[in-house]
Amino acid sequence: MSIKKVYESESVLVTDKPAGIVVEDFAAKVKEESRKLKELPRFGLVHRLDKGTSGILLFAKKRQLLDDLQEQFKERKVKKKYICLAWRPLKKKEGRVITAMRRGKNDRRKHQSYDPSEKGRRAISDYKELENFENYSLIEVSPRTGRRHQIRSQFAYLGHPIVGDSLYGFKDQKDPVEMNRLFLHSSSLEIRISGNKKRFVSELPEDLQKVIEEIKK
Repeated sequence: MSIKKVYESESVLVTDKPAGIVVEDFAAKVKEESRKLKELPRFGLVHRLDKGTSGILLFAKKRQLLDDLQEQFKERKVKKKYICLAWRPLKKKEGRVITAMRRGKNDRRKHQSYDPSEKGRRAISDYKELENFENYSLIEVSPRTGRRHQIRSQFAYLGHPIVGDSLYGFKDQKDPVEMNRLFLHSSSLEIRISGNKKRFVSELPEDLQKVIEEIKK
């Protein structure tokens, strides 16, 4: 596996993680690209992406900067955007999703979303529809909180599970024939590095672009 670099400096390395690889395994591979990362906790990995999610992943090369960047995530100062394909067209083309989230009772792998009045950790995501198809919606999502599986869980709660999601997808969900992975991509990340605002962008991977092309046909 080759590492695709989006940006690199003396202090940070921004990579484009492929889908299908656990983030810790990816980090172990990335550290081979830089000796500085070998000396840091979790090889300088600042945040996480699910195994099935592709896109922007940030590494810090200095311990003090690692702590600072992780604190920005913790304090919700980082602006993140994801591109996803949801099952069934959305009725409301843009808006905010607010739910309570907690681990599922019947399946501990899940982090279920509930009405915000119920017990659980508060989760907030803003979204807007980019394109509408007969059976799907291409959406840009900006999570304001960083709960595990947040986008996947919330859109399943709304009745629009993410295409290719074997964990949160519905039994009667019809995914495109060409779909063999989760259609969820971390497309941009904006964060302050040593006081300077930086924005990193990752284009939609070729395999996901092909799915869109096939749907349009």
